[in-house]
Amino acid sequence: MDILKICAIGLISAIFALTVKQYKPEVAILISVSAAVIILFMVADYLVEAVTVITQLSERAGVDDALLSSILKIIGVGYLTEFSASVCEDAGNKSIGEKISFAGKVIILVVALPVLSAVIDIISEMLL
Repeated sequence: MDILKICAIGLISAIFALTVKQYKPEVAILISVSAAVIILFMVADYLVEAVTVITQLSERAGVDDALLSSILKIIGVGYLTEFSASVCEDAGNKSIGEKISFAGKVIILVVALPVLSAVIDIISEMLL
C-alpha cells in the first residue's frame, strides 16, 4: 500500500528534520520540502486517475466541458494552495503561507463563477 510508504516517508522525514534542526535549520527545511515533493510525486498517479474518472463520469452525464474544466481548476488550485501554504508554514513563514491561502481562495472564487452561473441557470429552468 502506497499510503504506508507515504506515512513512513513523512514520519521519518519529520523526525530527521527535527533532529537536524538543532544544528542546521536550513538543512531541516530542505529535508521537509524534499519529503513534501516526494510525497507529491507519489500521489500524482492517483490524481491523474481521479481526473480521468471524473472526466468519464461527466461525459456520461452530459456535463459541459467548460464546467468540468472549472471544477478541475478549483480542485487543483485548492490542493496546490494547501500544499504550498503548508510548506511555507513548515519553513517558518506562516505569514507567507496565509497569504498563499488567501490568494488561493480569491482565485477559487473567480474560477467558480461559471459554475455558479450554471447552477443559477439550472434553478431558473426548474422554476419555469
